[in-house]
Amino acid sequence: MDRIETYNRKYSLAGYLLLLVLLLPPFALLIFNGYRDIPAIVTDIAFLTQTGISLAIGAACTLASLILAFPGIAIYSKCGRGTRNLLRVFFSFEFCFPPVLMGICFDNLFGKGGYIIEINMAGLFRTCAISLMLNIPLIITMVGEHGRRLDNRCEENARTLGASRIRIFFSITLPKIRPALFGTCALVLLRNWLLSENAIISTVISFLILVVLVTSEKRISRVEMPADSKKPKRKANIFVIFLSFIYIVAVLAMSIFPALSMILRSVLIEGSISFGIYKTMFSVLNLDWLVALAFCLALAVASSLIASFIAVHISIGIASSGSCTFIAMIPFAMKSMPLALGFMGLYAWLPDTVVVKMILTLLCHILVLTSVQTMIVLPSMRALRKTCRETSLSLGYRNGTSFRRIDLKIIAADVRSAIFTAIALSLAGYGAAETFGLNTVYAQSLRLVEKGDMTQACAMGSVVLVLCFIFFSLGIGHSREGKRYA
Repeated sequence: MDRIETYNRKYSLAGYLLLLVLLLPPFALLIFNGYRDIPAIVTDIAFLTQTGISLAIGAACTLASLILAFPGIAIYSKCGRGTRNLLRVFFSFEFCFPPVLMGICFDNLFGKGGYIIEINMAGLFRTCAISLMLNIPLIITMVGEHGRRLDNRCEENARTLGASRIRIFFSITLPKIRPALFGTCALVLLRNWLLSENAIISTVISFLILVVLVTSEKRISRVEMPADSKKPKRKANIFVIFLSFIYIVAVLAMSIFPALSMILRSVLIEGSISFGIYKTMFSVLNLDWLVALAFCLALAVASSLIASFIAVHISIGIASSGSCTFIAMIPFAMKSMPLALGFMGLYAWLPDTVVVKMILTLLCHILVLTSVQTMIVLPSMRALRKTCRETSLSLGYRNGTSFRRIDLKIIAADVRSAIFTAIALSLAGYGAAETFGLNTVYAQSLRLVEKGDMTQACAMGSVVLVLCFIFFSLGIGHSREGKRYA
């Protein structure tokens, strides 16, 4: 056992060192550049007010999303395995749905000439509506996954003793899911929090949110029940089933209609069906777009593979020690665009070329995707038992050989799931490449929107959406439940 623990610490050390080596330069430069503006910003009431309003809007949208997602959490946690897996594919996809494209999709549905209804929207209303469309399915999936693993025998006993459903919920059920609620809300707020112009203020607020996320994650691991715990089933009311069906259809519409509206906008041209835009994009006449798409794909695949190497090393260290989760999550809190701004401070010593920008963009993606892949791989690492490795060590195998041949093979499905999900998330990422001024699909789409060419912008966005959905579905398909490792 001591040999295993010693090896786990040494094995994870390489991942932590590599993460810190990549993270410290942009982090230090970002803080240094922001620190110089602190004296002026502290006295700038307008800036502080804008930062507070931005944070308040993000918190209000997160709270509203949580309230609207509560019925879905109850429905999701009680669904059968097949229905739950189908819902998980569509609901979780919102985590990889490009927010930039969601804005275009929202305008297709509710903007000028929208498919559903034309609404004269203020900027704040539009931002909040888009935030709700992205957050509600994600909250349902994450909290519902936690809720389905809880043992509900205490609730059944309380119901037998005559307790009301409201009292059971607030006294028994809510304390069990509270860590998942806080953690999910922190993740949603961290994802949607609009960073202020000053690096230090942005970093401090993001770190406070990250503390809530990490603390809640530790509490979840303590209260989580085995996935195969049997729950007593109750007969559902017909009226409740009907309302649940209407609710799930409405939430599914939030996930499916935006993507369909983008595809339809590029296919239906002046009332007739035409695929001419797609033919033009994939022909040699539009080589610029194909190069941008190839660059995004290459960046996504390369950064995901390298990030998976770091994530596996870090995950085994966190699983064995129960600490250092905060370090693994720092890049996710900082986000790719601020990391890119930090790397731009290196331009004083590096040549300002496309190759250098591509390398720095790759580093930004690796840092952010390492945090995401660690979150995916970590539960399976914690579920691993050391019996097999202890046996192989007794037979004379080295610890490293035993770990590679046994542990990594057991969690291989989750590693593949993390890689495919990271590829989808990298394709959906708008930030680092655009900050460096590289020619990406998103940069071209935004330029087309500014010119008023929504048809071609939607065609470009629909191709990216389909690719994101394919890679994300592959990731979901490779994921495994923790009971397989027990």
